[in-house]
Amino acid sequence: MNRKCLPVVLMVVLFSAAFFSCKKSKTSPNVDKTLQYFPLQVGKYVTYNVDTTLWIDTSCLEFHHTYQLRYQVADTFTDEQQNINYKVFSFVNSAKTGGQWVPNDVFYVANTPNGLVVNKDRLSVIKLNFPILEGGTFQGNKLIDTRDTDYAYLRNWNYTYQNVGNSFTSGLESFDNTVTVMERDETKGDMVAQPDSFASRTYFKEVYAYNIGLVYSQQTHWTYDPNFATCKKGFSVIMQAVDHN
Repeated sequence: MNRKCLPVVLMVVLFSAAFFSCKKSKTSPNVDKTLQYFPLQVGKYVTYNVDTTLWIDTSCLEFHHTYQLRYQVADTFTDEQQNINYKVFSFVNSAKTGGQWVPNDVFYVANTPNGLVVNKDRLSVIKLNFPILEGGTFQGNKLIDTRDTDYAYLRNWNYTYQNVGNSFTSGLESFDNTVTVMERDETKGDMVAQPDSFASRTYFKEVYAYNIGLVYSQQTHWTYDPNFATCKKGFSVIMQAVDHN
């Protein structure tokens, strides 16, 4: 995977820190309730267990890494478009850090006319569009320049709301009143059955819990091109919430 792809992977994962809050509406309580799937306030944090896999096509190697990741809202500021932006720090805790939380990265979240936008490494992703309604769809990646071949696989994604208000079990924890955002579920070809043909797999899904934020995220993208290598290249990242305030 080249260096340009890695920021996208991290951003797609970091988008998971997107939390949002607003004052209760006397006239639209249902809309206000959907906003509470992303409670954003200074000091708010969510901690995740993270499992990652990286496939290298040229060497046919597969790397696995597990660690904990924490996102914490640190500050706010107003941008040139008068949108309130939330500054979010990420911290990592792993065997490499000796069990200590160490600073990892920073990104920004803003509620804009386009929806809830996460900005990182000069890339922007619309993680939510309001109101959140069962079956609702929106173009979550429309702010990304997908003419760049490294980002072409992100083109024309229709994010879809599913299971609004339902409970969800991640395997580690159970949560009441959640919403699933299915971003992409696409399979092309079969590298096992048809090893001489191109194949790919893209699966991006997130689950948010009321008054908590993101509680589960799975992002997988790999490609197989027999014209260049005999193995696939890509990544898979699974995040499961284990603690929050």
